[in-house]
Amino acid sequence: MSSDLRIKISHWVYRVAAASVLASVLYYLAVVVYIILCHIRYPFSLEFVEGDSLIQVYRILQGKLLYAQPSYQYVAMDYPPIYFYISALFARLIGFGFFPLRLVSFVSSLGCISVIYLICRKEGTRILPALIASGFFAGTYKLGGVWFDIARVDMLALFLVLLAVYLTRFKSLAAYIMAGIVFAFSCLTKQTNLFILAFLCLYFMLFERNKTLGFVLSSIGSFIIISLWLNRVYSGWYSFYVYKITFGSGSNLPITPSMVLNSVGDFWLKALLIPIPIAVVLAGGYFVIMFIRSKKEIDKPFIFYFFFTAGMIGASWGALIHPGGANNVLLPGYAAIAMLLGLTIQNLFLEQNVNLLPKSGLLVVCTIQFVMLYFPIQPLIPTQADLLAGRSMVAEVQRQPGDVYVHFHPEISLMAGKPTFADWVSLYQLEGDFGGGDARETNRVKSEFTHAMATQEFSMIILDKDINWVWGHPEKYYYQSDEPVFNNPNVFWPVIGFQIRPTIIMYPEQK
Repeated sequence: MSSDLRIKISHWVYRVAAASVLASVLYYLAVVVYIILCHIRYPFSLEFVEGDSLIQVYRILQGKLLYAQPSYQYVAMDYPPIYFYISALFARLIGFGFFPLRLVSFVSSLGCISVIYLICRKEGTRILPALIASGFFAGTYKLGGVWFDIARVDMLALFLVLLAVYLTRFKSLAAYIMAGIVFAFSCLTKQTNLFILAFLCLYFMLFERNKTLGFVLSSIGSFIIISLWLNRVYSGWYSFYVYKITFGSGSNLPITPSMVLNSVGDFWLKALLIPIPIAVVLAGGYFVIMFIRSKKEIDKPFIFYFFFTAGMIGASWGALIHPGGANNVLLPGYAAIAMLLGLTIQNLFLEQNVNLLPKSGLLVVCTIQFVMLYFPIQPLIPTQADLLAGRSMVAEVQRQPGDVYVHFHPEISLMAGKPTFADWVSLYQLEGDFGGGDARETNRVKSEFTHAMATQEFSMIILDKDINWVWGHPEKYYYQSDEPVFNNPNVFWPVIGFQIRPTIIMYPEQK
């Protein structure tokens, strides 16, 4: 075979390989956008905690305190307020409901995908490796819990982390100060990002001391000042929910040694090595390549990304260990792996002895990883039957003469124009079953529920699980109806996360 023919074949194979990996990137970007467009206007919860986020935003719009003393009517979520404030602003502009909250998450997810691309480009990668990095992160949509567009804090928090990292790569004092402030806001969106911040602050203090005043002081200073202000505004209840309830004085420790051991297989095998082995190996290859290339002194980008990746992977692993951790906590780790994937591909492409055929092989391997990420679309999209079932339940709640307690879905009462009450998630965290908790406030709220049940304050109670999950012993004062909440056993199941739906109706016993 002549050299000219070999060159032509090499170019043809490379173009096919590049086309296949680009098609994979475009496929996942299109699939994610399609699913989100199917989700975003759905008026009921896609995931069972979304309703709590909606209640938080509703309180802001009503001028009520976001963090207040727990009561049977309201127990706040254990997150900082940035996501809820921004979502409330969107709700004022475009109307109340799940749509503005999901829109914030959707825009944040597009921001994450874009900033991963920009970070790779900033580090010198060409367009193709940067697109592969962004496309890979989009491809982890299902692995990360289908979280890109739901009414939860995670995507905004991750976007702010990635934006802060991008700003640090401009390497100016102004950029470091701005990055620090942005990172502080990410921690004021989701407090577990403090773990990632600690790793980056350690890097700057050890390796770029001249920049320490820029990033470290601006991030820590902004975070402390705003946190103290929030705690003062909310009379101490801010720190009660965001820190004490999450990490504090309950009977359960947030993390125990046995939980750490059990998490090794869940995280390193089920979340990383089994679903994304190629991406993990290539991401790790970045550090191997940079270490081999370094002779007397390891360059600072290599060290920076080592600390950043350790923080992101550690945050994902640690959050998965926590009793309340679900697949959404994996997203920071996946984002870090996506960035390193792009950087590794670029570094391998730059090797002088790598011709088109090995490059083609690398792209084919990436395509195989994309194929491994495949997931069916239809189970993730609510049906028309789900929509009609939800509307029927809201109408039934509206018909009741008094208040209705919907134990897992406070948003249903809100949609029916009735008062809302503390639901299972917020009560569960108050009691300490996610770790932390507060015994005194728990007992007081239980007493309030007991009084509400004894006086038959509710004309109807709707439960997702058995009666033992409800505070106040409703079985003493209410009877369980034989009628089902839904006649169809296949409707109104959440398309994301914990699979529960309303199944039990209770009415007051005749006195």
